[in-house]
Amino acid sequence: MPAWDNAGPSPHVELVDGATAGLELINVFGRAAHILVVDTVLGGAEPGAVFLFHPDDVPREVRYRTSIHQISFMDAWNLARLLGPVPEITIVGVQPEDMTTPHVGLSDTLQQRLPQVEQVVLEELARLGVTPKPRATSGEAGGV
Repeated sequence: MPAWDNAGPSPHVELVDGATAGLELINVFGRAAHILVVDTVLGGAEPGAVFLFHPDDVPREVRYRTSIHQISFMDAWNLARLLGPVPEITIVGVQPEDMTTPHVGLSDTLQQRLPQVEQVVLEELARLGVTPKPRATSGEAGGV
């Protein structure tokens, strides 16, 4: 899967790894017009299933934490909404095989679904007026 550079009519795209950001995400919510989240989600489907949804589609009683002290994305989202206007958010989720066993990297199932996830992300970016271009690979001139 290619790496993507920001390009097109909206160069103001910021990539943020919010995996453990907790309340720091409120700052991201405050400066963005739209947020596109890509993450694993427990949607009750087969491993590798891809979902596209809004945070309001998630039932309030559904929360996933690895610690009672952890602030989730949804907690930060709900707090940000109390503070004022929030950006439009779209979540692209992929059903994992196993969320209980700690491991590093993607399962084979999720690795195989990356092209589909990439396509959903690119379609959502196009809807927002953003057209990313593939970044040159290390074998190409000017590559990374």
